[in-house]
Amino acid sequence: MAAAQPPNLYFKKINTANGLSHNKVNCIVQDKRGFTWIGTDDGLNRYDGNNFLIFRNTPGSATGISGNIITGLLEDEKGILWITTSDGGLTRYDYRLPATQQFKQFKNKPGDKSSIPVNIINALVQDEYGFI
Repeated sequence: MAAAQPPNLYFKKINTANGLSHNKVNCIVQDKRGFTWIGTDDGLNRYDGNNFLIFRNTPGSATGISGNIITGLLEDEKGILWITTSDGGLTRYDYRLPATQQFKQFKNKPGDKSSIPVNIINALVQDEYGFI
């Protein structure tokens, strides 16, 4: 009888020393293009296997993510990345749009009943009909 071959596993530690924006990771998702998105307490990190691109909120700007404490990530069936935050509401990211339009923020606006009810969002799910 021959013994099974032991698995050949390789792990790489990723942290701030490697370029991650914060060591507290709240969520991770790999998109259809192969990028790994990592939500931390200090921004959204896109990792291509070698390098990080970090997205952070710029106060007063509507062309980036809505907050820096990323609590959840969801890629929908159209390839759109939805980003939840505990400090700025919800953001939609569509890489196919022009750079200034890729991020769309959804925030609570007091007195505006068409805005989201709160800016603290912990997670999103998508149902079988495609609704988030």
